[in-house]
Amino acid sequence: MNIYRHRFSATCPANGRIVEYALEIRAHRMILAEDVVKACGQVKRAYHEQIAETLYNKLGGFQVLTAHRGHRNTEGHRMAVSRQKTFDEALDEAFLIIIRDRLRRCREQLLANVKRIEDRKRAREEGT
Repeated sequence: MNIYRHRFSATCPANGRIVEYALEIRAHRMILAEDVVKACGQVKRAYHEQIAETLYNKLGGFQVLTAHRGHRNTEGHRMAVSRQKTFDEALDEAFLIIIRDRLRRCREQLLANVKRIEDRKRAREEGT
């Protein structure tokens, strides 16, 4: 699974204020980072829901678009499914994503520890 994150801003059509957005896309296929930047850069003035639909139609994947307006945050989710998932299926998928991410981090820590041990061993051998 590939994860893409991008931040951008757009003008709210209701009050003309700048709204900061954070986009996260999870996809099994490759999405060019340039396509993400371009799609977000084309958004100038629109409501959160309109932006979410536009980006979903252009980029696909499972998307979370968060709008930051002062002390308020609004979050919209878009995902491609061939049929409506049950709550349990969606929950299972979310847990798998979390578990994979934690396993990846554990693996990275383990590899870093192994490298550190090997470096110490090599340093001891060179010192004797």
